[in-house]
Amino acid sequence: MPRSTPTSESTAIGVRVQQERTRMGLTREQLAEMMDMSVWYITDIERGRSGLSVPGLIQLCEIFGCSADYLLFGRLDSVSMAARVDQLPPELKKLVDDMLAKQMEVIEAARDLVKD
Repeated sequence: MPRSTPTSESTAIGVRVQQERTRMGLTREQLAEMMDMSVWYITDIERGRSGLSVPGLIQLCEIFGCSADYLLFGRLDSVSMAARVDQLPPELKKLVDDMLAKQMEVIEAARDLVKD
């Protein structure tokens, strides 16, 4: 896709691509090789100066294990969240599980208050 002036949307998409790349422990060079693209093109995507084709978006989703909805709009579905939690080290996974359990307690208590 042609290089252009970054928009807020393209910049946000680029930030999510960069975050996912670093989360996966990949360099730009490694990602470019996996996608059969140039490093410059990956850099332009991450900076919001180039857009993604539909095949490129699909390929990134497969590499990162995330949804297009996440890369495009920043929304995580429950399946994506569960997969991310499963990839955490055991001590962080336990912390997330404990936090979710506490949140559910608060939600249930609030629901009981509303019922009364």
